[in-house]
Amino acid sequence: MPVFEYKATDANGQPLNGTLLSGSLVAAAEELSKKGMTVQHLAVATSAYDPIPQEFAHNAPIQPVQVSVPIQPPKPQKQSPSAGA
Repeated sequence: MPVFEYKATDANGQPLNGTLLSGSLVAAAEELSKKGMTVQHLAVATSAYDPIPQEFAHNAPIQPVQVSVPIQPPKPQKQSPSAGA
């Protein structure tokens, strides 16, 4: 599904910028309109494989995460009585 970037204004006239996933340009415009936005610009995003809006990508520093997974020792296997014969 393509990623579209848009510039619009909300019902109060406040400017909005963002990206959204949609099946087509027409579907994207209809989705924004249903949200009460007036679209000034709508196009396929220049970084089409990154649906995260740039304002989020640049403002949130990436913090390393350390994950600990407890490893359980394997259970001893029972030997069958015929294995030692």
